[in-house]
Amino acid sequence: MKGKFKRYPADPLDRLWAPWSSTNWNDVSTNSTVRNLYQDSFEAPSVVMQTAVTPINSSSLVIPWDPFPGDVNQFFPVLHISEILDLSGTNQSRQFNVYLNGLRWLGHIMTPEYLYSDAVYSNVPFPSFPTYNVSLEALSNSTLPPILNAFELYTMMSNTSVPSDAGDVEQGESLAKQLLDRMFLKALRQSGHGNRSSHLHNSAHECEEYYLINWGYAFAEILCLVTFNAMTAIKERYRIQRNWMGDPCSPNAFVWDGLNCTYSFSNSPRVIALNLSSSGLTGEITKYVASLSALQYLDLSYNNLTGPIPDDLANLGSIKLLDLTGNQLNGSVPSNLLEMAQNGLLTLRLDGNPHLCDNGTSCNVVPTPKKKKLSTPVILILCIVPVLILFVVIAIVWRVRKTEGLTRGSSVDPQNGFPKQADNSLRLENRQFTYIELQNITNNFQKILGKGGFGSVFHGGLEDGTQIAVKMLSQSSSQGTKEFLAEAQHLTRVHHRNLVSLVGYCNEVNHLALVYEFMSQGTLQDHLRGRANNDRALSWRQRLHIAIDAAQGLEYLHKGCKPPLVHRDVKSGNILLSETLEAKIADFGLSKAFLSEVNSHISTVVVGTPGYLDPEYYNTFQLSEKSDVYSYGVVLLELITGLPPIVPGTENVLLAQWVLQRFSRGNIEDVVDPKLEREYDINCV
Repeated sequence: MKGKFKRYPADPLDRLWAPWSSTNWNDVSTNSTVRNLYQDSFEAPSVVMQTAVTPINSSSLVIPWDPFPGDVNQFFPVLHISEILDLSGTNQSRQFNVYLNGLRWLGHIMTPEYLYSDAVYSNVPFPSFPTYNVSLEALSNSTLPPILNAFELYTMMSNTSVPSDAGDVEQGESLAKQLLDRMFLKALRQSGHGNRSSHLHNSAHECEEYYLINWGYAFAEILCLVTFNAMTAIKERYRIQRNWMGDPCSPNAFVWDGLNCTYSFSNSPRVIALNLSSSGLTGEITKYVASLSALQYLDLSYNNLTGPIPDDLANLGSIKLLDLTGNQLNGSVPSNLLEMAQNGLLTLRLDGNPHLCDNGTSCNVVPTPKKKKLSTPVILILCIVPVLILFVVIAIVWRVRKTEGLTRGSSVDPQNGFPKQADNSLRLENRQFTYIELQNITNNFQKILGKGGFGSVFHGGLEDGTQIAVKMLSQSSSQGTKEFLAEAQHLTRVHHRNLVSLVGYCNEVNHLALVYEFMSQGTLQDHLRGRANNDRALSWRQRLHIAIDAAQGLEYLHKGCKPPLVHRDVKSGNILLSETLEAKIADFGLSKAFLSEVNSHISTVVVGTPGYLDPEYYNTFQLSEKSDVYSYGVVLLELITGLPPIVPGTENVLLAQWVLQRFSRGNIEDVVDPKLEREYDINCV
């Protein structure tokens, strides 16, 4: 219950064990190995069980908690208990009972075994209470107070709605992606709930989510065993970009977009209408559509569907409308469909399919004219001429650059404030500027782009019209010359399309500056907070590309640099956007080199930005690439939610906690940025 965070490899199951203590508790520990009892399936690691707490001047140890995320969950708490004091040869004893809100929980007296861990857990979920108090009460004849080594809390969310009918949700291959910790399932089996099909899954269609929550630090592991079904097959076949997740018809409030279902007390929900008009569908009409046996209305209009109309569609006994307008279907229309339309049983719409025959007979095939083949001499000419042109261009460029000098002189154009084109262009790589040159380049530091820990950043332009940004180190900077020069050093040796490029620097006695490429669209933070110069919010596709760009830049720092670099301040304010919204990571002033995970950079000073820091850092002050990855994860949440890392209007609630609270309610859409106006792929969130 004390010490530092513990996780893999100390815990092979990679749970994150957070330290937790109280002023009312006494901390005890041992260096001896604590083993698991044979029947203890939770397998708490020894390094966790080697620490424990006991109450100070009391015979009662109380563990309180409030329901999270409310009364929608069922709770399965687990107490990990071991005696870590050697009581042999003494008159000391430790015996206690376990209570829940004053009611007896454990049916027998708890007597911990020396250096053996045991787990106290419930076979059934706890009943719903507004608050919970688990108390360990010492017996009157016990000379020692209760002891507790670790605490876990599992919550279970169940979909109690009736699943879709088996005719629509066909039992096929199982996704069976079991993400729940195996030890919880083992414990349920050993506690009398070994029939997983009856306890965890009341039917083949039920999907239950389990959230594994470590006390003091919550994280989610989701178990969702889902079977392939007709609607899922349609979704996968056409890569539907809608909020299609879970059961198609259940619960009622979350029916898939484009579907209508029928509900009754005696039968499971059935899909009766499917509208995929203007959904960008390509390829042939999938056979799985015909598996929706209760379907009455099918609209596949204005897509790019090809191939023939499946004969199986005529077997849909309840079909009333079939709209295939505006596709590229070919072949003959099935005679059964034509007959149903002629008899007034079906509204059949086929306009806009130029290659479709609607007379019920075989279509005449028009032979495709053969393409003329290019002769060998023509092919050789087409291949050789571009190569020759390329060589000529390279030769001209090389000759021009060879004749150009490296003169630095320039003058300022009074009309735009930027330097005029000099007689001789300058090499930009690692160029050293004088302070006077920076004054000319920035028109005497007229246009400020922003302010940071180092000082202000100014807009400027080089002789050839290239726009640049000049970062000046101010005398009152919160970060010193050492960090400033470190950024220059890092930038001179890192070159990647998703990292800002260094153009040059100024290193005079009283003037330090970095000159790097200008990113015209500012920071990602400005766009997400609505402070950018445009009124349009970033689209979902743009956000995905920005996330990928930033990930590639971060990966290069961690794996492409020798030695690798840990950035230490990854945040949306340090991700800059070009004119085409290409993302590049900036601000390397706090970066440090690290050799490996074992030899990570160790710091005794808190760095970075609140809200982005890995919680483990406050405990260990140890940084590795994982610290950057955590910060990058917060940036991803910003892209999804549009919110800052510390949610405004709350008591310093971190964005990760805010998302977890809402995600646990089962509705992903609650966390998505409303500025997207539902124009996003729910499956990517």
